[in-house]
Amino acid sequence: QRKLLESIVNLFPAEKATFPIHFLYCLLRYVIYLHASITFKSELEKRISAILEHVTVDNLLVLSFIYDDERLFDLENFQRIISVFVEKEESNVALGLNGKRQDV
Repeated sequence: QRKLLESIVNLFPAEKATFPIHFLYCLLRYVIYLHASITFKSELEKRISAILEHVTVDNLLVLSFIYDDERLFDLENFQRIISVFVEKEESNVALGLNGKRQDV
C-alpha cells in the first residue's frame, strides 16, 4: 500500500494549487499511518506548505486523530509544514516578491 501511495503521489503535477488542501492533508495522514519514507513525507509536507496561506483551522485539524476521546495532533508535522512556509515567505520578502509594492 505504501509503494502504491508513493507511486500515485509521484505522478502529481508540480503546480502548487492542483489539489485541495484537505486532500493533501488526508494523504499526509495515510503517509504517516503507512510509515512511508521520510523523503516522501517531506515532499508532501512541502506541497502543503506551498498552499498554506489558504488553510483554515478545520484543515489543520485533519492531521489530528482521536484517541481515548481526546483529539491528538502530530506537532512535528505541523512544525515542519509551518517552518517551510515561513522560510518561503521570508525569502519572498527578501527578494521583494511578497506581493506588495515596494517604493524605492
